[in-house]
Amino acid sequence: MLAVPYNFSCVTSTNISSVFIPDIYKEKDLMISNITPLMKKKINSQRQAFCEKYNLNPYELKNYLLLENWPYHLIKSVLNKIPPTAFASIKRDTIKLPVNLNLTELVLWLIGLYIAEGCSRKNTSKKGYYQVSFAATETFIRNKIKKTCKKYFNLTPSRETKDAIIYSSKLFYLFFTDFLPCGSTAHKKRIPTSLLTLDLNKLKYLLQGYFDGDGSTDTNGLRVSCDTVSKQLIEDLYFVLSRYGIYFKKYEST
Repeated sequence: MLAVPYNFSCVTSTNISSVFIPDIYKEKDLMISNITPLMKKKINSQRQAFCEKYNLNPYELKNYLLLENWPYHLIKSVLNKIPPTAFASIKRDTIKLPVNLNLTELVLWLIGLYIAEGCSRKNTSKKGYYQVSFAATETFIRNKIKKTCKKYFNLTPSRETKDAIIYSSKLFYLFFTDFLPCGSTAHKKRIPTSLLTLDLNKLKYLLQGYFDGDGSTDTNGLRVSCDTVSKQLIEDLYFVLSRYGIYFKKYEST
């Protein structure tokens, strides 16, 4: 028999404050923008010498300067540090996210809401897409989603219906499925492993988002309940709620 502790309050907390996209996305099509003034200082009117040093042809450099969008592998070689005001995007994609995604209270809330009411899908054909959608009907929740995505991800919805808000962005898709993997569909949902031991003062915002999307309250019994088809998410919820000393009981329905 395996003895499992009820209270995980003794677990050492971690403090993850942000996700730096270039540390996680390693493909060669990652582009960085909002750094052209820094690059111009490095070039210093010596375009030919710069091209020779970094193995570029003059047309490539002219194009980077014109579009103000630079390949990350070049930026990494030229600059000692990427400024926090820079943006990241995928080559030939006009959608740009902050290069450093801060895990603020609202972003953690959004992650929790995604775990409850979000889904992601992709189509990798020539005219494919990467989409993240949030099921939401309440005006307050819908406005909070849009405010958070605009302020911290530089995103506006690609489409809205009366039941959902949809965003189209490969990096945003990867944020939920790869960077901080939460699962793409209901059966695969989970709390990202790296956030399970997050400081309790921050973790509460993720739980708030989750219960805003998938929770209900019973004031008479002083209970909060939620529904999920993900076995992994059940285990994750048991662990994080136990860290607060909250009793958790599981029911199965057929």
